[in-house]
Amino acid sequence: MNLIGSGEKYALIVMPETIVDQDLPTQGQLAADLWFSRQLPFDLSPTWVEWIGAVRANEVKRASLFLISKGPSSKPDILDAENEFYKRRVGTLYWSLILSGLIYCYRTPFSIIGAARTPDLEIVRSVGEFRQPHVVSWMEQEAIDLKRLQHAAQYAATIPDFEGSNRFDRFGRIMRAFHDGIISHHPPDSLHQFVRCVEGFLYPDPGKSTKQFKSRTELLLGHGFHDFAGELYEIRNAVEHLHDPVSVMKAATERQRRVNLFVRAAQAEALARYCIQKLLDNPTLRTHFETDAAIKAFWMMSQDEKRKLWGAPLNMNTINKMIRSDMIRDEDIGLNKTNPSP
Repeated sequence: MNLIGSGEKYALIVMPETIVDQDLPTQGQLAADLWFSRQLPFDLSPTWVEWIGAVRANEVKRASLFLISKGPSSKPDILDAENEFYKRRVGTLYWSLILSGLIYCYRTPFSIIGAARTPDLEIVRSVGEFRQPHVVSWMEQEAIDLKRLQHAAQYAATIPDFEGSNRFDRFGRIMRAFHDGIISHHPPDSLHQFVRCVEGFLYPDPGKSTKQFKSRTELLLGHGFHDFAGELYEIRNAVEHLHDPVSVMKAATERQRRVNLFVRAAQAEALARYCIQKLLDNPTLRTHFETDAAIKAFWMMSQDEKRKLWGAPLNMNTINKMIRSDMIRDEDIGLNKTNPSP
């Protein structure tokens, strides 16, 4: 089935070698202008191959998942605001899919923007790469299923509400920090960005950052996580000030310190994603994070009032079960034969 018909403009993101659920339908509609497909959404004509090149065409043929935004156009030959709209829409869907959970994409995703002028002649306007999200090979793999795609489409409808408004300046910075963490392939740097995300929600007072980071994460994690939160913040500070983050870790061996650092990075990512999802999923909670003044007022509420608004804390035990630290190899953590583990 061709999803893109004659006279339509489109923007699609090709996700090669991505883990998808085996029960995910071949194609489906997520919104009026958003679709997904597990196969090429139109016939691969010689003209199309010429436009994108043979190498890209082969990646398209082998891709696991396509995200598509499309719609009819009276001017398919012209590159204009319509193309930019569909490009932005599918890009937001892709970003929302990352926010919905871990993505295992083992090759770089890329976008193709164009139009279908006739049933057998497509116009390719541009081809561009996305930064590949880091792949944590020692985490339990999460396949992309229909529920996650639908959830991502809901986020894609919500995220534009935060853009172009002075009300959510801090949340915009939180989202940019999360993006930087996701595309970093160096766990200490990723952890640094993810902890900054969480700190953006906690809004600690100057001079009280460490103390309030530990106390305010009770709302996010429940009781009993002060030491864990304190360690996250200590690692964040080490990276911020260009110190060796491994030296912060408390373990008997160099290998275990490095392993623990990688585990903390995965836990920090889960915590940051959980916080972002809270705001995207809860319109009532969002009103308390529109401005710095609103956030400050939120943290002045009683614990019961905050809990009622925030909801259930993150179940870190569930996250920990997904982390397979026994699968972390020496080469993953920078240890090798010339730098042996004690």
